Amino acid sequence: MTDCTTVGRQIWDYLDHEMTAERREVINAHIRACRDCFSLVRFDAAFLQRVRAVKDTPLFVDDLRQRLAAAMREQGVAPPDTLPTTTAESP
Repeated sequence: MTDCTTVGRQIWDYLDHEMTAERREVINAHIRACRDCFSLVRFDAAFLQRVRAVKDTPLFVDDLRQRLAAAMREQGVAPPDTLPTTTAESP
């Protein structure tokens, strides 16, 4: 059995299926037994699903790029001269 801290650290690998089947089963066993971790996995899975649904939406990407650049400037960090774009030139 594993603990909640370990599940929390490995949740993204778990959700992205980036772990061995054996490790995944250990995490699954903990999630089935732990209400808190079950709730965390459900929340993070829903979040990840929503991000995947909107990640290629031009308005989302453009808005995110602008907010990141503004946040960087507020922290005294110059944003890069070129940030990824959603124009036809992008792959």
